[in-house]
Amino acid sequence: MNRKRKTNPLALALVLVLLLAACSGGTSPSASGTTRSPSPSTGALSPSPGGTDPAPTNTDPAPTGDPSGDPQTPSPPASTIIGETMEFGGIEWRVLDVSDGKALLLSEYILEYRAYNEENTAVTWETCTLRAYLNGEFYDSFSEGDRARIAPTRNNNKDNQWHGTPGGNDTDDYIFLLSLEEVVRYFGDSEHLGNRPNEDTGWIDDQYNEARIAYDLNSMARSWYLRSPGNSSIFAAGVDRGGFVLVHGFLVYDDHDGVRPALWVTL
Repeated sequence: MNRKRKTNPLALALVLVLLLAACSGGTSPSASGTTRSPSPSTGALSPSPGGTDPAPTNTDPAPTGDPSGDPQTPSPPASTIIGETMEFGGIEWRVLDVSDGKALLLSEYILEYRAYNEENTAVTWETCTLRAYLNGEFYDSFSEGDRARIAPTRNNNKDNQWHGTPGGNDTDDYIFLLSLEEVVRYFGDSEHLGNRPNEDTGWIDDQYNEARIAYDLNSMARSWYLRSPGNSSIFAAGVDRGGFVLVHGFLVYDDHDGVRPALWVTL
């Protein structure tokens, strides 16, 4: 006769406990109320320790130029000091005067050698070939932007004060040479131009000689033309290599004398 097996209550209770434990093993961390930082692969920022995200920093360079992307043209100087030099059109110039937002410039150096007039004939500044060159080929060598800043100038061409040689008509010029009156005004006036020392004197030799000495691009002191007439209409006044003002002048077809252009430029 078979005997019935007796079930142990303690064993059943133990099995039940083990089953319940196995069912609770898949609980997610979110169920407990905790959060995970986003994975770095998402591109999101993790909260900073203080609870505030750092402000983003712009590392791009500041924009330059105008909105179209073209670089802006540098602004001209707000003020220019008389007696100092400045660059314009790739040339070094000396500032002789400043008036009404414009500066009178004279090339610091002798730029080239040319005849005042290509033929040995009576001329004035109005009719000489050097004026035609300066207001033509030389003027055209500047950029369009620089030409727009060169102011047209009404030049008064006076007769030679010592010899009475006619100076001719007044002229409208972009580029010109200084006159006898202007070289005295801007480089020092010993009052000799208005008061000729004696009838035999053909030049001004005074304490301002050194200031009038000009050098070419090879650092050689050379003479340079003025636009005023000399002792006749086949002579043009000038400054020699020693700084003397030659009121009697150089022969107009002499191409060994230097050119120092002058102009008024807007600032």
